[in-house]
Amino acid sequence: MAQKFQTVRLAVLFAYAAGLLSIGLSKDWRLIHEDNGAFYTTVALSHLRLGLGETRAHDFLVERDAGRKIAYGHHPPGIGLILAGAFKLTGSDDPAVARGAAIVFHLGSLAIMVALVRSLLGFAAALWAGFFMATLPMGAFFGRMPGYEPFGLFAVMLQLFSWSRYRGTGSAKFLGFLFLGVILGGLIDWAPLFFSLGLFLFECRQLIRGRGHGPLVLVLGVSGIGIFALNIVHLYWAQGGSLETFLRVLGRNKIIAHSKFNIAEFALSQIERFRRYFSHAGLLAVLCSAWALTRPHSRVSRWLGMTAASDTWRALMAVSGLAALAYVCAAPKWAKVHHFWQFYFLPYTVCSLVFFWPALQQWINKKGRAQWWPLAALFWIELGASSAYTLYARHTRPSAYTLNAVGEFRANYLLPSSLSR
Repeated sequence: MAQKFQTVRLAVLFAYAAGLLSIGLSKDWRLIHEDNGAFYTTVALSHLRLGLGETRAHDFLVERDAGRKIAYGHHPPGIGLILAGAFKLTGSDDPAVARGAAIVFHLGSLAIMVALVRSLLGFAAALWAGFFMATLPMGAFFGRMPGYEPFGLFAVMLQLFSWSRYRGTGSAKFLGFLFLGVILGGLIDWAPLFFSLGLFLFECRQLIRGRGHGPLVLVLGVSGIGIFALNIVHLYWAQGGSLETFLRVLGRNKIIAHSKFNIAEFALSQIERFRRYFSHAGLLAVLCSAWALTRPHSRVSRWLGMTAASDTWRALMAVSGLAALAYVCAAPKWAKVHHFWQFYFLPYTVCSLVFFWPALQQWINKKGRAQWWPLAALFWIELGASSAYTLYARHTRPSAYTLNAVGEFRANYLLPSSLSR
């Protein structure tokens, strides 16, 4: 009976998450950053119309009139190939199909998050984790965007889950899943490799201390280096023996060396964006957990209950937080203008909230602090209200930039079949 009740609650959670992600599913590209949907649809159409032999399984824009191919040669090719597969499978290249592919991957990330937290903290904490991940606007809005983030996060979650389960069970099958997570992530985006590197460095550190796991070091090292090298070789081959576009894009982010770059301004802009898409409650939880991780014997750490947390859980939070932070700092120019650049903070923020809410609840109950219950109510009101407001704003305010960019794609490159008839 208890198992059946758990299944029902999980079904309600996933229906809730799918409902939020499916808002405006079939509408045309018009909202902030939805030019990504039009762009990757165009890339996918290049594979379908020209064939993989012509595109060499990499990202190209094809001018509709001249037929000239323009390389987009600075990312792995996974998104275009996944969308091309979705279009081929469904027989449609409508926005609903592209969004649907992103939603499937994001729901997969949600499922892995629930499984991960359940394996370490139990079912109740896993349910809270799923609710937070489904509700926070960063996931609920950008989790439906055909771009690197929803697809890449699935690979990240597979890495974190497989790594933690291997450390807990020693089962070789989780090494296989970890290998798959690194390879899949590397084929989709560069960001998942930040997490692979973080796990690798942690295990190397543990190995030096005599507490590491040699198989984890081997799998993370071989798969990470291998997929990075494969991506570079593929880029070189697909562009006819050149890495010009890749090197040019790397040069664009030398913004820190630029005299006009203001570190304080950049940091404040990132905090402002974080509180908007992760809520003020999420920001407070993240700050508390960061303090607890850096000062494991502090009052904050004891209050959150993180002092008693397992080494695996603490390492998982540290790696996920630092990897996401490193990704933001590695490309400050893009992080400043792209709202979704903080998407990979979702695992760390969700885990922080999983500790923060029970700690607040227990603190109120422990000494009969009934007068503090409005504080708990404020936590939920703020998280719910700010999330609802951000989602409403994002879904109801068309972006002029997006509309112009989509118009340019459709004026110059391959048209979706729904528009070319």
